[in-house]
Amino acid sequence: MAQLIAKAVGKPLRYKLSDDIKSRPGHDIRYALDGAKMAAMGWTLPVSFEESLREMVLWSLAHPEWLTIDRHTDSRAEENAMRNAVARL
Repeated sequence: MAQLIAKAVGKPLRYKLSDDIKSRPGHDIRYALDGAKMAAMGWTLPVSFEESLREMVLWSLAHPEWLTIDRHTDSRAEENAMRNAVARL
């Protein structure tokens, strides 16, 4: 996921892999979903996952107010900021 996001913003990904599961007790080693039943019913992705992720990342970067809203402020101020952001779409 991180590699796809880095690719979407055109920046190199700097990371270090860690296999220290002890740092997260109860952490599942693997999460897996199988879309075979949905595919058998004829469902297909309208847009690829990679394209959807790229669009979401680029939109988020273009609308930083959605990332910087202080969650501890008055809820009316938060609601107004969101309403203003949606109005610009």
